[in-house]
Amino acid sequence: MRRASSMGAVLIAVAMALAMMFAMTACTGSGSSGSVESGKKDIQNASVKAPTECRTTGFAIEPKIKVSYDGKTLARGVDYEVSYAHNKKPGIGVITITGIGDYTGTVERRFKISGRYNPRILVLDKSRNSASGMVSFLRRSGCRPVFTKKTNVDISKYDGLAIPGGGDVDPTFYGEVNERSHRVYTWLDERQMEIIKTFAQTGKPILGICRGAQVINVAFGGSLYQHIENGHDGTFPTAIKEGSWVYGLFGDEFLAFHGHHQAIRDIGEGLEATQWSRKDELRVVEMLEHCEYPIYGVQYHPECMGKSGDAIGVRFRTECLRRMD
Repeated sequence: MRRASSMGAVLIAVAMALAMMFAMTACTGSGSSGSVESGKKDIQNASVKAPTECRTTGFAIEPKIKVSYDGKTLARGVDYEVSYAHNKKPGIGVITITGIGDYTGTVERRFKISGRYNPRILVLDKSRNSASGMVSFLRRSGCRPVFTKKTNVDISKYDGLAIPGGGDVDPTFYGEVNERSHRVYTWLDERQMEIIKTFAQTGKPILGICRGAQVINVAFGGSLYQHIENGHDGTFPTAIKEGSWVYGLFGDEFLAFHGHHQAIRDIGEGLEATQWSRKDELRVVEMLEHCEYPIYGVQYHPECMGKSGDAIGVRFRTECLRRMD
């Protein structure tokens, strides 16, 4: 009898514990992530009117929508918030509607983005005239260049950065006095190096041509030869490293057009040389690539080389599209 009594007490205790668990579940709900907050309406039951297709504009697309619940038009910022994703280049954009206030939950709508997107490329130089060659080159390559001489720009509006050719970099930036450097614009060097570092932090592609390649090198702590005897002018062969940025375009050798009297000497931190001239024993660096970021410095002038040079611009456009959100 004593043993049976003990067993009964155990069963009663178990029953009471189970009863408490069921009571707690009833008070707190099922605990599932899809539950609706008490007293709030689920936005998933709302009627959402949104476009199914938009054409790319060169900017992020934010289609207008209309949300209503039981015939009542809801107000954005009061009843719901909206966010957009993948809404810039051709493809499928996403609209996410999140209930707030008296509403809860989220609902998504997708829309097609059609047309050809031309990446917006910021071109920083001292004047529109000096940047005209780069601007034309980018346009031919399917980009949308935007000229500026300032650094206080909203870089979120741009897909890449381009630094054109021009005068020489102030040698004080790499710890030397001016010996054979000409047409030096210190203020321009400062602005270009500042914006190169800003763009690098975002992971957006950067292209520098001639002087632009040299500015990139100095911005990362490299140095230059202030003068190459007899210059480095004309068209002559260059050797390309296998697997490099332009190797897929030209293979291991490429005839390039040059026009510069300075050259890259010590290579900046994180950069590597991937193309060299075959004109003389100096073996001038003709291409720099960053080991981590999509940064490319081209010492020669692809903008002056017709279709073969334009292939580099198209390659840069592709890189910008690939890196976009």
